[in-house]
Amino acid sequence: MSDQDPVESERPKPIQRRVVTQHSVVRFTVLRAAPRCPVFHPGDLFFVRQHVLDTETSISKNFCYHTIFDLYEVYGRVRQGPVGGKEVFKCRDKEMVTFEVERMPDEEASIGRAEVKVTGCDRVKKPSEPPGAE
Repeated sequence: MSDQDPVESERPKPIQRRVVTQHSVVRFTVLRAAPRCPVFHPGDLFFVRQHVLDTETSISKNFCYHTIFDLYEVYGRVRQGPVGGKEVFKCRDKEMVTFEVERMPDEEASIGRAEVKVTGCDRVKKPSEPPGAE
């Protein structure tokens, strides 16, 4: 027989909304860009964190769709390699841009959506809603 209160052990466990884990980080650096490239410039940086293109910390704010498509395969190889592992890649458009793709140290990340109870209300407020939205 258990010392636990039978009522206590029958209560459902709360659902955890956020999980903290490690995720890989890959940095893309533009080493060379031809003057006729309308998107990238030498020194531009962007990052992929937790499989998401991180536009908040990237120098580049516009991205060439062909380049993103082509970089996916290189990203996969570098992400699975050791920290500090690098690969150089040239874009398909007449090799106008040369990228260095580097595996950075893992970072801690929260996975899940932030949810906040709105005071005096039974519904959950989404992070994109303005304060006081009901």
